[in-house]
Amino acid sequence: MQGGQDTTGQFCRHCGRQIESDSSFCRFCGRPTTAVASPPPPGVPPLDKPATSHRRRRLLVFGLIFALIAVAAVILAIIYVPVSHSFSASIYVPSGRAGNQNLTFPKGAPVSGTWDTSNGAAVAWCSILTQAGGIVYNTGSAVSGSFSFTATYSTYEFECGGGPTALTVDVSGTYSTPLSL
Repeated sequence: MQGGQDTTGQFCRHCGRQIESDSSFCRFCGRPTTAVASPPPPGVPPLDKPATSHRRRRLLVFGLIFALIAVAAVILAIIYVPVSHSFSASIYVPSGRAGNQNLTFPKGAPVSGTWDTSNGAAVAWCSILTQAGGIVYNTGSAVSGSFSFTATYSTYEFECGGGPTALTVDVSGTYSTPLSL
């Protein structure tokens, strides 16, 4: 006995410090005690380390949350990455008359492209018309041109009027849509 305390070699199982044999709580770490006969060997952590266990659990939870967010971001990127599609058509325009070709695009798709006469002769006019009869694109006499619009209808009529000779108008371009799984 030293100073009224029993110092017979009892140690706290949580912090490893020497404690009184009849104490219910460690006076150093404040945790409930279960006395052990000897201290842990030097360099070996105490038997129960709730703080470390709690820290590991917290790191695991944060790691899982981060992994789920990363997977969700990859899935969203795949779903919303636009996919480019090509289209082409040839429109025969008889001498002095009109020729047309209907092309279909998904609603909301950005569409862009060019038209060009195959034999270098100028058309009298070229138009892109909506299903409701609205004009999206219109040009006067020309050999070639470019166009760009966002599809608000599903079908568009590409129409060209002929000049003094028959000709073919080649229309080509691209439109984009989101990837659908």
